[in-house]
Amino acid sequence: MLRRSPATKEAERGMAEMVRPRVCVCLSGQMRRFEGSFGWLHRLRAEADVQVVVATWRERGAKITGPMNASRLNLVLPAEIGRVLPAEWKSDRFFEVFPRLRRLMIARAEGGDITREAIERETGPAEIHVEDAFPFGFFENRQRDADGTPQGSDPYTLRQFYKVFQAGVMKRNLEQRDGRPFDAVIRLRPDKSLGMVELPTLLGAGPDVLFADHFRAGAAGDQLAAGSSAALDRYAGFFTHAFARVAAGAWREVHVELHDWLVSQNLSVRPMPHQHGLSADALLSTEEVMAELRESAEGPAPLGPQAAYVLRTLQADRALRGGNAAGAAALAAQGLDAPPGIGMSGRLVVLGRALEGDGDRRAAFLAGVLSLVGQSANSLMWQGPGNSNEELNLMFDNAAAGAPGFLRVGADHWALVEATAAALAKEGGAAALLRLLDDAGFRETVRATLRDAMEKSAVRGGLQVHLSHLAERAGLRVEAAERCEAAVALLPHDGALRARLEQLRAA
Repeated sequence: MLRRSPATKEAERGMAEMVRPRVCVCLSGQMRRFEGSFGWLHRLRAEADVQVVVATWRERGAKITGPMNASRLNLVLPAEIGRVLPAEWKSDRFFEVFPRLRRLMIARAEGGDITREAIERETGPAEIHVEDAFPFGFFENRQRDADGTPQGSDPYTLRQFYKVFQAGVMKRNLEQRDGRPFDAVIRLRPDKSLGMVELPTLLGAGPDVLFADHFRAGAAGDQLAAGSSAALDRYAGFFTHAFARVAAGAWREVHVELHDWLVSQNLSVRPMPHQHGLSADALLSTEEVMAELRESAEGPAPLGPQAAYVLRTLQADRALRGGNAAGAAALAAQGLDAPPGIGMSGRLVVLGRALEGDGDRRAAFLAGVLSLVGQSANSLMWQGPGNSNEELNLMFDNAAAGAPGFLRVGADHWALVEATAAALAKEGGAAALLRLLDDAGFRETVRATLRDAMEKSAVRGGLQVHLSHLAERAGLRVEAAERCEAAVALLPHDGALRARLEQLRAA
């Protein structure tokens, strides 16, 4: 056997190092709950020469000021609390009802400064810039009430993209030092996580291609961006544009403004594969929230009956989590009608999951459909399995077994809901759910809300992929192929998705 000399082996190692791609990972913004989020980064180091830059603030921070929606509440509240809340509380309304909880969370978020040592324990070696205060805070003050409460749709956008811009400068300084640009750049929030990085996909993208957490007509995601060094320079330039827009009083909303900026830069934006959600801030315990609910439940209407209703929902949810699906279903169905001022969405989610756990997929599906009532327009836009859209996920998870044909592209969804209700009535099951549909006004609201939800679902590529997998797991090959074909039309640059569609067609 031909043996290689030590000199040859050393030369081969040197050549391997020369061809290793150079990747810059830019972490920017508040660190929040960043611990444990960087497994993907350590795996990436095995494939590439990775340099990390971090542009952040001394204060850890948490998303507890500014506008709230279901997704953001899920990041700051314990999971079992967010799951059971009525839709009417999944907004700023929650902290209007419970102001002491907001004050407690703010105090905890402001405690505990970020240090270089803490960052590098998670990321490995990094270029780090930690700053005490935003130098352009006077612009933010224009978006606050007299008492300092942030107002407006996104009062912290300048802070966020100032750090994106700063990380971009740090990246360019490294490129100037090394005499060449990075082969790929990944910019993301420190509390955003990835499953993996498809390095060949990033390296194969041209200078005008950008990968983002989401991008659709009129809106672009602001959590993540990846692509060539040149593309990320154009992305980071959004800060100066945003600064000018805010100064001129012409600012609209971050996702709209970022979308228009990327279009103006002639960037072709594609969804980033293998991305996860944001890490939860976890600033409150379940018992702390329940103590507040118990105190409120002893008080007068309207909050007293509302809090008591939510506490009963929590009781049913705990029974379900303890493995007692039948007991949870009985608790959730008892007193199902909500008191004035809130709806039944959280209770219906718990009831639906309990019915699912007890094997009644048809009733579980119907509970999911009914739980959509009262949701905000944003909440009806699916964001991922196990995400903030508990109601949508309950409906879709049980659609294949509970309403055959529901996953077909072009199906008459309301007709299938009515058929499911009729079958349950014939069997004498799900009496509490069917009683709700006896109200003609509620029935029409359900129909209109379902139509709205399915129209929004039709344009979300990630959901079409998810529905395709649900159909395939249920043995529905036709539906799986149809949904995969719809996903390919919405995500035309996803090669793996096209390959899956070919496999489904050939089966």
